[in-house]
Parts: sequence; C-alpha cells; structure tokens
Amino acid sequence: MKAKHFVLLAIAAIVSTVLAVASWSLREQWDQGTIAGRRLFPNLATDAGRLGAIELRQGGTTLTLERKGQIWGIKERAGYPADAEKVRGLLVRLAQAELLDPKTSKPDKYTLLDLEDPTAKDAKSRSVALRDQSGGSLGDRKSTRLNS
Repeated sequence: MKAKHFVLLAIAAIVSTVLAVASWSLREQWDQGTIAGRRLFPNLATDAGRLGAIELRQGGTTLTLERKGQIWGIKERAGYPADAEKVRGLLVRLAQAELLDPKTSKPDKYTLLDLEDPTAKDAKSRSVALRDQSGGSLGDRKSTRLNS
C-alpha cells in the first residue's frame, strides 16, 4: 500500500468517525429528567412541627412511630418509647432524601426492581407515610431502601 492511499484512508476514517459521533450526539438526550434532584418530601422541613406519625410498611408489616408531645412511641407496641435520636436521624434523612430518576414506566417490571405494591405479601419494597397530628397526610412515598 502506498503512503498516499494510507493517508487518504486515515482521513476518511477520521471524518466518518467525527460524523458518526456528531450524528449520535444530536439524537441522544442528555437530560437528567424532570425528577432528578427533587426532594422526596419537599415540605418536611417546614411541616416538621405538625408531624404526628411516621408509618413504615413492608409486606403485611406496619411500624408506626407516633409523637405525643416531644416523645415518640411505637403504636404497634402499645406506645413503647422509641429512641428519640434514631427518630430524629430518620427525619433528617427523609428531609434530605432526593429522587434520582425513573427506572421504568412499565408496571410489569416493578417486581424486578423491588417496586411492587409494598402492602402485597412478600413484598421487598417499602413505603413511608408522614401524618399530621390529626392523621392527615403530609406525604406518602414508596421506596426500596429507606435505611441504606
């Protein structure tokens, strides 16, 4: 192969690579989505004073942390006092939690991602609901890993 042919082939390869990358980048969406960066519970910091209960559910199990004054208790254990530091830590993590990006819009794939209905038997997904003093909703979300 002559040097002249090699140079022409190299230039053609470089030009076609540049055109391919340009074509791909024009079609590819680089958007993070409309959810990324939004808070899981956007009003938790401002509504913390109204918070009366935190309900955690997985499968057939429910754990409800109820606040009576400044003391948190476990409803399913007849109001047994919960560790205030751990409840405070949970609230801080929930207030700071951010949504990432949607993984699928196909309901038949939810089980593969552990995003099935958290109240279903043997569900691996979890849900958390925040209630005010009168039992009204301050927020309700499903999640797969609340404590990781």
